[in-house]
Amino acid sequence: RRQDPHPELNTENTSLNDILGRCQMAKRPKIATKKHSVIIPKKASAASKHNLLNGLKGKAKGKMGKAAKAKHPVISEAPTLSAHSSFFALIRHLFSSCTDHRTSMHRLEEKILIWQNSDATVTCDWALEEDNWVSQLLPALRYLAAEEGAVSSFSPLPGFAPMVDFKDRIQQWKWIASGRDNDETLKALCDHFLATRQDIVEPDMSEKSPPPPLTVTDYVVRPSTEDEKEEFQEQEAVRYSNAHRSFSYHMHGYQSVVGPVKGVFNKDSGLSKAREHPLLISNRPACVTILSIVRDAAARLPNGEGTRAEICVLVRDSQYIAPTATDQSVHTVVSGALDRLHYEKDPCVRYDSNRKLWVYLHRNRSEDEFEKLHQASAAAMRAKKQLLHKAKGKTLAPTNYSVSSVSAKATKGGAK
Repeated sequence: RRQDPHPELNTENTSLNDILGRCQMAKRPKIATKKHSVIIPKKASAASKHNLLNGLKGKAKGKMGKAAKAKHPVISEAPTLSAHSSFFALIRHLFSSCTDHRTSMHRLEEKILIWQNSDATVTCDWALEEDNWVSQLLPALRYLAAEEGAVSSFSPLPGFAPMVDFKDRIQQWKWIASGRDNDETLKALCDHFLATRQDIVEPDMSEKSPPPPLTVTDYVVRPSTEDEKEEFQEQEAVRYSNAHRSFSYHMHGYQSVVGPVKGVFNKDSGLSKAREHPLLISNRPACVTILSIVRDAAARLPNGEGTRAEICVLVRDSQYIAPTATDQSVHTVVSGALDRLHYEKDPCVRYDSNRKLWVYLHRNRSEDEFEKLHQASAAAMRAKKQLLHKAKGKTLAPTNYSVSSVSAKATKGGAK
């Protein structure tokens, strides 16, 4: 008995045009076929037909599975539609969706804007209380961080401890309240924040005119002579030997006042070893950093303003800059340092795009004003550490505030 050939080897229904079309791929005609359709030779046996159809079904299922996975990505950037008990609970959710519970202010604003323009607000009764929740993000973070000027820094609820922390070096916020951030606690804190937010001191981010310089001069920045450089380096050594105090440089016939080095609150703060930096010498006080050197150079600009190139010339006068540092590396590092100084909470510099100049915003401050601000910063840091220490000493059981007590306290505060 003659056995039927395999369907794929049957050439009875194959024409010469089919063979030429397969050989010339670019000229192959487009054939409109139905989905998953196949031509089966008429003389194929029933078993051959059955095997061929099963193979086609398996391939179709594999393609459909891949398409389903592509349509349903694992990670979603938009906030979920789950109901959040308060604005603070929404902020907690946004942090929890980030790596290491850490993200930037810009990223948080984007996510809140996505949430506010989505159907997720329908599940939150409190969402209609504000037209723009993005504008409330910075005051809320300052409240949760117990920053200086926020109500939580001088009149917190009982048992409150900071829930977020700002990482100045990487310019990111981090959620640090895991284990003590249940919905009831966050709702009570949010109610307290909304009832007292008018008492929060907002930072002045306006582009108002900078203050006039403390001393006016007609000096133009140029490379210093050896005698001028030696004179400056003597003053610089005195300045960093008391980095916790304000200091005044006297060069080229005018005075330049600089504040204490940030984070140094007493003379013993700089006893640790200095961090290695390719542009700085190893044998230097630990408080000497690129930021502090660039900040001092910006303060020494004539009349408190100048170009980046002029700041680089003044940076070169420092005895802590490595002799092997090239001009290109100095320009690159100074550019990055100016950007970081520009985005600090109390920025000391600002770029004037109209005149193409960097302006030193603290050029009118006296040594006493710098000292008072530095002492206030030290007091705020001590208070923050005490709050964190108290929170660690307690159990991880969350503190429950009653909404009625919060409302009563807010009403009482408003009556005062």
